[in-house]
Amino acid sequence: MSSTTHLDLTMEKRTGPEHCAAALILLLCVLTLHAAGRISRQPDFEPFSETDSIFVQIAGEVRNPGVYAFSRSPHLEELFRKAGFSSRISNEADFIRFRFPSGARALVTDRDNRFRVQRDQMPAFYKMTLGIPISLSLESPEGLMALPGIGPGLAKAITAKRTEKNGFSAVEDFLSVPGVSQRLFRKIRPYVKP
Repeated sequence: MSSTTHLDLTMEKRTGPEHCAAALILLLCVLTLHAAGRISRQPDFEPFSETDSIFVQIAGEVRNPGVYAFSRSPHLEELFRKAGFSSRISNEADFIRFRFPSGARALVTDRDNRFRVQRDQMPAFYKMTLGIPISLSLESPEGLMALPGIGPGLAKAITAKRTEKNGFSAVEDFLSVPGVSQRLFRKIRPYVKP
C-alpha cells in the first residue's frame, strides 16, 4: 500500500503598492546574496577537481582492481598497496620511482611468479566521469566516442586529421576536422586537451 501526499496551495493575487515594495525588497536581498557569493548554481565543493585528487587505475592480477584517488601522483608501490597487493616490489623494476599521473593505468600480469606492469591510460569513459581531460592527439577512436556528439564516423575523421597534422598542437586544431562545427567544439571543449 503506497501513500501519496498532495499539497494544494491557493494564492491570492495582490498588486497593491505594499506588495510591490515587498517583492522589490525580496529581489534586492536575493541579488545582494548572489553578488556576495552566498547563492550559486555551483556546489560549494568540486569532489573531482584535478587539483584535489589524482586518479589512477590499477587492473589485472591484483586483489582489488579499480580506480583510486591520491593526494599526489603515486609511486607503483603506493598503487599496489591500495590494490591489496601484499608482496614487496623489487628495486630492479625499471620504473620503481616513476609516478603515475592522473588518468594513468597500471595493468598487472603474473608470469611465472614475476609480476609485470604495463603503463598506459585508463579508458576515456573513466576520464570523463572523473573530470580528467581527454587528449585529442593520443586517445583511441573508441575513447574519442566518449565525448558528447562524437560518433564512429567523426572519431575516424579525428584520427585521420591528427595523423595528417602529426597530432594536434592546440585544442582549436580540432576545428580543422571535417564535420566539426563551432557548436560541437564548444560542447566538447571542457573535456579535452591537445
